[in-house]
Amino acid sequence: MGSKFTNMFIKNLEPQEGKDRDILEGHGFGIRVRAGGSKIFFYKYRIKDKLRFLNLGSYPHTNLADARQKYGDAYKLRKNSFDPIEVAADAARVSAMEIEAKQRNALTVKELIDLYIEKYAKPRKKSWHKDELTLAKDVVPAWGQRPAGEIKKLEATKLLQKIVDRGSPGQAQNVLESTRAMYNWAIDQGMLDSTPFLGVKRPAPKNEKDRALTVKEIKLFWKELDDAIMSDEIRRALKLTLITAQRAGEVISMHAQEITDNWWTIPKEKAKNEKAHRVYLTTLALELIGPLELIDPKTGETTPKTWLFPCPHKKKEKPILESAMGSAVRKNFKLKKFSIAKFTPHDLRRTAVTNMARLKVPEEWRERIVNHLKEELDGIYNMYEYDDEKETSLKRWEEELLRILYKTSKSEAKG
Repeated sequence: MGSKFTNMFIKNLEPQEGKDRDILEGHGFGIRVRAGGSKIFFYKYRIKDKLRFLNLGSYPHTNLADARQKYGDAYKLRKNSFDPIEVAADAARVSAMEIEAKQRNALTVKELIDLYIEKYAKPRKKSWHKDELTLAKDVVPAWGQRPAGEIKKLEATKLLQKIVDRGSPGQAQNVLESTRAMYNWAIDQGMLDSTPFLGVKRPAPKNEKDRALTVKEIKLFWKELDDAIMSDEIRRALKLTLITAQRAGEVISMHAQEITDNWWTIPKEKAKNEKAHRVYLTTLALELIGPLELIDPKTGETTPKTWLFPCPHKKKEKPILESAMGSAVRKNFKLKKFSIAKFTPHDLRRTAVTNMARLKVPEEWRERIVNHLKEELDGIYNMYEYDDEKETSLKRWEEELLRILYKTSKSEAKG
């Protein structure tokens, strides 16, 4: 049994050179002076034949009175056959769970959307902006300020049905896919315990995407597009989608450095199947792309272009979003600028492929033109790139397109 500690005694304790030393007051209560000079209060006790050491706090952050109080509480637990260290660990776990529960309850849907877009969608999804726009359009207005963990399955189904009822079944499906992915990600990250979209079915029957413009519609589309209310960049990108048969998102994000002579190389980072892809650019395609350099009207100096369809916001060095193409088409249908049946930018790609099939372009060639995944055997062993076949096919399609636009007969126009 040592002497009863005093504040002055604790303050004046000096370390021993090269080693720690423990000073006991009695009944397991003591202070350890480390070789470096720091001091910690402790309670040393034995339970179930094990010697235990409970840290009661560092001096002077924990003063002598507080250390005595902690020691007294721990001593009582020990006398009642409880291990103070295990009791403290259990309390810490409960506290952590309570904090996590509060954080889950405090996380709003809008905050969850922002986290999902920044930490998951942007780094992993080429079409992250589609998720962002989908969630911003319908989910944020409905639930934005509500705790994400409070949304119920009934509310989810009602939201989807509301979107279907306004005549937007495609958007309802987009909302289901985006929100379900977001909630599943939040569960994986430990942010939420459950999802309101578990077992929620497709809000409307699947609309098979089999739209291809007829010969007559192609001619009307091209003519009416020139008078449509949209930017020249989007207008040219829509035409290029029809001419090249490439994905609208790849066309609108075209970069000048990707083009060499008559060839456009879509890097694997942009391609949907993550395979780099070469596209032959016909005369009409190159005319729509325009020059790859900018000329200073005052000095005559030239500088290379970057994005060929740049975002209109001057401070944003990026291309126009693919979604802007679809929005522009939908807007002009509402304004009755198009007289043909509704179509999407992707339907223009399908139209090109359909017409190449009509022109007897072999299926194998068409698959290479649109960069579809090859069969396993062919994908592993066939390294041939089909450049000659791509050039021949796209030139044939351009020739047919020009005939449709400027020389279509009356009988053909009915098709």
